[in-house]
Amino acid sequence: MMEQSTMASVRRFTTQIRSNTKLTSTVFDLRVTVPDASFIPGQFVNLYLNRGDYMLPRPISIADGNDGEFRFLFAVVGKGTELLSQLKAGDSLDMTTTLGNGFAMSGLASMFAVGGGIGVPPVYAAAKRANMAGKDVTAVVGFRSEPILLDELAAEIGAERVHCAIEEKGAIPDLEKRYPAVSFTYGNVVDILRKIVSLDMGRAAMVACGPTPMLKALQSFASPDRFEFQLSLEERMGCGFGCCAGCVAEIRDLGTGKIQRLGVCSKGPVFAGETVVFA
Repeated sequence: MMEQSTMASVRRFTTQIRSNTKLTSTVFDLRVTVPDASFIPGQFVNLYLNRGDYMLPRPISIADGNDGEFRFLFAVVGKGTELLSQLKAGDSLDMTTTLGNGFAMSGLASMFAVGGGIGVPPVYAAAKRANMAGKDVTAVVGFRSEPILLDELAAEIGAERVHCAIEEKGAIPDLEKRYPAVSFTYGNVVDILRKIVSLDMGRAAMVACGPTPMLKALQSFASPDRFEFQLSLEERMGCGFGCCAGCVAEIRDLGTGKIQRLGVCSKGPVFAGETVVFA
């Protein structure tokens, strides 16, 4: 059962930016003040630019929350996120309280936190929360060439438990110097999982977020007899509330076998891994 906030509890309010820092060539680290920093890893909020030419919100997952602050990591992928990247400390913007389903805490003792690209922030949040709950957490993350949150993951679960896949082989030597305790692999996250997951490990939880091809490959790898698998879908959202039907996914009812088209924003973004029907 995924953990969820109810629509009745959602409200929009004005917040102030504490910092907005460029981390990589495309990724920014945005921190804003909030009256309540509690959230379920995997949840998101809607951010509003408060401009007449950009009325629709930018839904962004929460990477962390504490001391009256939410932390978001977002990639500049269009004009809206470009404008968001230009905001400075002290600027204000509107946002909602938390939205969507988050990752449910598994009763299993071990967890693999698997993320790709800008899908890593919610996975980092889940890894941090599971580690605080005493779980045995291993992080497996993948990037093209510019990783994020490796220092934070290493600080939370230990660098020896952080495995990073890199698609551009030439980037690895410099990364190994920068993060000497993290294990780097040329390839993808499934390549790493095939090496580190053994048949005698017992059943483990797995949470994942990232590009659709990665999630589809993980679904094939994470058989239900070996993993309790939850994934968070990355879909373009319009309203973020389930009203516009702009972010539907096909989800199979495991009891009846019937496939339904459900809103990722309102019924997700986290789903049981074996229920998602990929094209």
